[in-house]
Amino acid sequence: VFSQGDKGTSWYIIWKGSVNVVTHGKGLVATLHEGDDFGQLALVNDAPRAATIILREDNAHFLRVDKQDFNRILKV
Repeated sequence: VFSQGDKGTSWYIIWKGSVNVVTHGKGLVATLHEGDDFGQLALVNDAPRAATIILREDNAHFLRVDKQDFNRILKV
């Protein structure tokens, strides 16, 4: 989905499927499933992605919220 160090442009909620969270030096640090979310740290901190997100299935689906909409949600 994205790689550690990438610029954060969206927040993701897993609708279907699962992903692995991988970081340099530690390897696999978590597995996220339906209903879990990821990507918000880079948006809140205006920092590069802290981890790489890898699909575990080919048919995974996500709700993707871009940075502008994410910031609007936080203001509410």
